[in-house]
Amino acid sequence: MADSMETPYVFGTFHLDRQANRLTENGAPVAIADRALGLLRILIEHAGTTVTKAELLKRVWPSAIVDESNLRVQIASLRRVLRDGVDGRRFIVNITGRGYMFVLGGETAPAEDVVRQDEASTDPAQSWNSPTGSAVIGRDEFVQELITDIEKRRAVSLVGAGGIGKTTVAHRVIEAMRDRFRDGMAFVDLSTLTEPAHLARTVLARLGIAASADDALKVLEEKLAARQMLLTLDNCEHLADPVAHLAETLVRSTAELRILVTSREPLRIDGEWVRRLPPLDIPPENIGDRLEDAVSYSAFRLFAERAGAVMDGFNPTRLEIAAIAAICRQLDGLPLAIELAAAHADTFGIEGLLAQIRQRFALLVQGRRTALPRHKTLKATLDWSFELLSPEARQMLLRFATFTGSFSFDAATAVCLPSGAEETDLYDIISELVIKNMLVADLAGLEARYRLLQTTLDYCRDKFDESPERDEIGSRHMAYWRTMLDRAAKDWNAMPLADWRLSYGERVDDFRGVLDWCYRSPERTDLAVALTVDSAPLWFQMSMIDEFRDHALKALDNIRENRNLIEDGGAREMQVNMLLGHLLCHTRGVTTETTSAWGRALQLADQRGRPGEIAQACAANWLAAYSRGEYALMIDLANRFAAAAGGVANPNAGFIRDRMRATAMHFLGRQDETKALCDVVLNQPLARVDFGYNSGHTFDARVSMSTILARLTWLRGETAAANAILDDAIRLGLEDGGALTVAYVYAFAAGPIAFWEQKWDLLAERMAFLRQHTSRYAIMYWHAWGDVLGRVAEWQLAGGNEAARPRLPGELQPLFVAQLAETLACGDPEFLSAAVIRRAESGLADWCLSEVIRIKAEKLLATRRACGGRSGSG
Repeated sequence: MADSMETPYVFGTFHLDRQANRLTENGAPVAIADRALGLLRILIEHAGTTVTKAELLKRVWPSAIVDESNLRVQIASLRRVLRDGVDGRRFIVNITGRGYMFVLGGETAPAEDVVRQDEASTDPAQSWNSPTGSAVIGRDEFVQELITDIEKRRAVSLVGAGGIGKTTVAHRVIEAMRDRFRDGMAFVDLSTLTEPAHLARTVLARLGIAASADDALKVLEEKLAARQMLLTLDNCEHLADPVAHLAETLVRSTAELRILVTSREPLRIDGEWVRRLPPLDIPPENIGDRLEDAVSYSAFRLFAERAGAVMDGFNPTRLEIAAIAAICRQLDGLPLAIELAAAHADTFGIEGLLAQIRQRFALLVQGRRTALPRHKTLKATLDWSFELLSPEARQMLLRFATFTGSFSFDAATAVCLPSGAEETDLYDIISELVIKNMLVADLAGLEARYRLLQTTLDYCRDKFDESPERDEIGSRHMAYWRTMLDRAAKDWNAMPLADWRLSYGERVDDFRGVLDWCYRSPERTDLAVALTVDSAPLWFQMSMIDEFRDHALKALDNIRENRNLIEDGGAREMQVNMLLGHLLCHTRGVTTETTSAWGRALQLADQRGRPGEIAQACAANWLAAYSRGEYALMIDLANRFAAAAGGVANPNAGFIRDRMRATAMHFLGRQDETKALCDVVLNQPLARVDFGYNSGHTFDARVSMSTILARLTWLRGETAAANAILDDAIRLGLEDGGALTVAYVYAFAAGPIAFWEQKWDLLAERMAFLRQHTSRYAIMYWHAWGDVLGRVAEWQLAGGNEAARPRLPGELQPLFVAQLAETLACGDPEFLSAAVIRRAESGLADWCLSEVIRIKAEKLLATRRACGGRSGSG
């Protein structure tokens, strides 16, 4: 291929920029020593041909005389960076006695196979986190059998012991079948899911759909009803009953859906086909010492390949061949156990490794011969791997088990590093754990993050729960999160919103773990409730509103059950009730439960007499008045809010008050005052509300005020200007990306304006988007707007037959607020009700008074004409 320094090399997930002399993986910089990077460049430039050791030494160390051991060290370092040999991926091959060759896919590749950046392409069908392009050792025949099973049957369970390779086989099946399903595939890893109630929602999330917990399964049935696709549910053993129910339901309610489940036990549902994954085939005791005989057994091949990744130029001797065969037998052909053992081949040598395994597993082998469950083999392997670590690494690995999901180096330092220890010690320990495959490093994000594989995490938690350190580390973890939430508040106005969400959003899994730990003991109730309250902006900004509602309900229940343990004069109860009102409003509507929570919050705030708390409670009850159409009360609450917030010298009190007053003035029909207030807010440099009030004002200020401006401009008859303002508000809302911000502009302006202008195609398009958006985030209050206006658009597009006019479904009445009834009346005389007329004529909703009077007059005139026509004909 043509050689150009401007064109980088791309191989696997890596990208080598020769001009900048930089290696990245999936866009993230890769830490690599200069000499190792130099070796990589040379090898890639000669891909497919052997580069002698002498040539490499000459080019990498041009001014020095060095031993070949230096070359081996750098090659080993390079292989670790590239994860050479992991999941069958092979880039660097040792040519015994000669040198090294850069290859692809484990085979000698011509230089043309090293793809340039401008030649590379992305295939959406290969977007799995799977070992694409690598061999699954010893499973080819089984994979084909499983593919046949899936083609013939609706539900297939891939069953086997822990560590036997079920997930690896499932990935290979998915890769092989990626073009066989019209609607594609979905792979759902359930290993970290602990709540059965969230199962259907987790599957929906993988499909890019959100729904409330109550109707998630129903939504899933509807979404998959007509799809021809493969749904893979991985690691299901801890959720066997709920997964069985879900799978059986989906098989009954769909026609062409195929389900593949991986678990340690069958689901035991109707129509299930069980395929048990056996261990790899192992060499018999009389295998001898011939390599060509030994490699015919898949367990031997797996060990040899993984050992080759850590032992430069691995070429087993006759004695080592026999020892490897014995190791495979000792480990029962379990792939994970074999991989863990092979990773230490460079530490003990092959024969030394066999001696270690025999010593460690002596009692276990005897038990296995008397039918000891196979998963104990994996535990014993983990025991053995754990004890191979240094004492410091063992202690740190157990401490890392306090994290749920991934964690950063800073988190590890704050939570796990012993007092007085140096950060350099932690770097060394993390390096040891990563190299020995006990910790996984992820370098794809804004910062390096680490995680324990699920089997390792479970193993370590069992040990750590018995440790006297558990409570101390749990307390440090909790304290770390208090600090993190404080930092998030400070970063709120300092970081771009997208960066803020990326930085803090990826930590949500770990925060769940902290809450779970706090709630395990009544003595920690106060801490758990405090964390719940303080984390509110995180949940709102990540649009995880329905999940946060569940946490708030749990917090309130714990306050009631452990009131004697919380000595704060009702502060936490006030805060939780205030949050709960917001959460219920957005997810269920302004129900009795919603207003009760807000009313209790204001009652407690008044009792406590603290201005900051009164301000927050007033803001919450302002939203309740807004939803009920009590516009005059909104102004009173806005003024009371400002007075209370001013008592704590809040610099943004006036800014928030003006937002609240502008909205109220608009619905009271005082549009000149509204316009002036909107201009004041939009000209403020502050675009985001302080964290302390953000749980109630979760709409971007520019978007909310532009939404009101678009409405009032249209009502003044300036339709072109109104639509220009609306287009800008929609753009800003989509840029902000907050679920509530987007819902607000579509429900309160984009839908109504299209409805009033009778642009039925546009209204149908906008409301279809709103319904999809609100379903995804389970914010059903706003979904009601999309549902009603969307059905009106569909009715009009179908001919507008009066007999088929949409009616408001009774079960959704609590979701329909005054503004929606008034909005409908302004666009269609048939929606004008006596209640809307009373509100408009009594001054409660002056924003629509002129339209109500016009429609009422037109109806009266039409009636008189009809009467006059009948009189004249008689």
